[in-house]
Amino acid sequence: MNDTLGVIPDNDPTGVTRDITLSGAGQVGTARLNVDITHPFIGDLVISISKDGRAPIELLREDLVEGNRLMRSFTVPDFAGLDAAGVYSLHVVDAAAGDQGTLNGWNLEVLLQ
Repeated sequence: MNDTLGVIPDNDPTGVTRDITLSGAGQVGTARLNVDITHPFIGDLVISISKDGRAPIELLREDLVEGNRLMRSFTVPDFAGLDAAGVYSLHVVDAAAGDQGTLNGWNLEVLLQ
């Protein structure tokens, strides 16, 4: 797990962005994003990921998850067939006022074709 902490600012579309760079040859077969986030109301969150500046892929939007900790894996089929090497950017936004959260850690698992 990439443990680069980040404060998720309250009601701010800038949110928090963290990048990871993968190297090596091959095409993505399966990609899975794993996140660990603490927030008083998980329903405020919007989570997306992009690769090499492409349009972000939204994985969670205002999901009414119970509790204040989100530890979840998301399959990202949009990356299948792309060159695995590159910069992947996780973006987490708090889309409602009242509280802020923390990105505790994340990682991206890429299995090649």
